[in-house]
Amino acid sequence: MKARLNAHADRICDDMFDHAAQERTTADNEFLDEMHDFRLELDRAKEDKLDELNRAFDDKLEEFREGVTELAAECSERAYVDACQKLDMLVEVTALLKRGARAGEGRSIIRRKVAQQGRRASSLPLSVG
Repeated sequence: MKARLNAHADRICDDMFDHAAQERTTADNEFLDEMHDFRLELDRAKEDKLDELNRAFDDKLEEFREGVTELAAECSERAYVDACQKLDMLVEVTALLKRGARAGEGRSIIRRKVAQQGRRASSLPLSVG
C-alpha cells in the first residue's frame, strides 16, 4: 500500500512538474511575444521621431538657404550700386579733366565726392531676415 501511495504521489508530482513546465513555457512565450510587440512599437516610435527630426532639419535648412539667397542678392545689389557710383564719379572727373581742369583739381573733386557719399561700412549685417 505504501508503495502504491508513493507511486501515486510520484505521478502527482510528475504531473504537477509537467503542468508547471507547460505554464512556464506558455508564460515565456507570451513574454517573448510582448517583448517583440514592444520592440516593434519602439522601432515605429523611433522612425516617427527621426522623420520629425528630418522635417525640422529640412525646414531649418530651407530657411537658411532663403536667408543666404537674400543676403547674396543684397550683397550683389550693394556691389552693383557701389560700382555704378564709382563709375559715375570717374566719368564726371574724366569729363572735368577733358574740359581743362588741372590734375590737382581732379583729386580734390574726387575727395569732395567721397566725402559727400560718406564712409560706408564694409561689413555685412549681423542678422539675416
